[in-house]
Amino acid sequence: MILFASSAINPKSASLKNLVSRSGWFENIKQGLERELKNLDKQIRESRKVATMDQSLRDKLETQKAIMALERTRNQKRHELFDAQDVIDAQREELIANIERRLAQKRHLRVLYAVRWEVC
Repeated sequence: MILFASSAINPKSASLKNLVSRSGWFENIKQGLERELKNLDKQIRESRKVATMDQSLRDKLETQKAIMALERTRNQKRHELFDAQDVIDAQREELIANIERRLAQKRHLRVLYAVRWEVC
């Protein structure tokens, strides 16, 4: 009798490797956006220091406009960070669910064919 068995996913499969490699990629995106936010915060602090040292009203106005532009950019980057984090979380959940579905597969045994013989 010959049996056929469908097996569950191999833990070393491409999906699992894909999850591990993507998680590093996810972290790189997140860290890059966080780094940009820190740089913008630093530029805003420096601009505020310059604004306190400005003597003329025209210079103070220009510095305040620059600060507002930097703050606007910072806010956009924050939104990008939150949106990217949402996308990253959704993709990670999808990958994990996919792997769980594959791990939940059960083995099924069925007879493909049976051979019967007699020795005379």
